[in-house]
Amino acid sequence: MHVYAVYDCILYITALLAAAAPDQAPFMADECLMAIPEIEGIDYTTKEYLKFVQHIQSTVERLNKESKF
Repeated sequence: MHVYAVYDCILYITALLAAAAPDQAPFMADECLMAIPEIEGIDYTTKEYLKFVQHIQSTVERLNKESKF
């Protein structure tokens, strides 16, 4: 399978998950990964996605604690 085909499949899968359960499965794209300093590179693996999800969930928790609304 060509590398771009794998990349496209992963994008489609994360888009579907994000649409079905956005609070549990954030959309992972190059721009999202580049915006997180703790993530060193763009690597579309399960391990990196789980690291991405953990970062997003901890950020959401921190922002919810800081919010007064």
